[in-house]
Amino acid sequence: MDKINIFLVDYFNQVNGGLTTYFDNLKQSLSEDERINLNLILVKSSPSVNEIKEITDNRVKIYIFPYDIALTPSEINHDLQLIDFLENLLKPLANIIFILIGSSTLHLHVN
Repeated sequence: MDKINIFLVDYFNQVNGGLTTYFDNLKQSLSEDERINLNLILVKSSPSVNEIKEITDNRVKIYIFPYDIALTPSEINHDLQLIDFLENLLKPLANIIFILIGSSTLHLHVN
């Protein structure tokens, strides 16, 4: 059986009370399941990082993106850069689940 590829998208180093706790618990639980490839995409990391950076921590792949996403139309190039990166990253994968965690919302997309 193919593994499930889960991508959690959140802000870099954002502390959000209950949502942050939920996110941390979710990461821990998913990273322990052998049927899951867990990937974190952390956005708005600048000035810490000025290019897309990949890190592996145990079984979790972490992609750090320096810019915010969908901030303003004038910064659409940042969104396009992330889209290009994700398109290449996801091309060979199946069973993809995206979970977008925002300041107070949670969005889920399954492919």
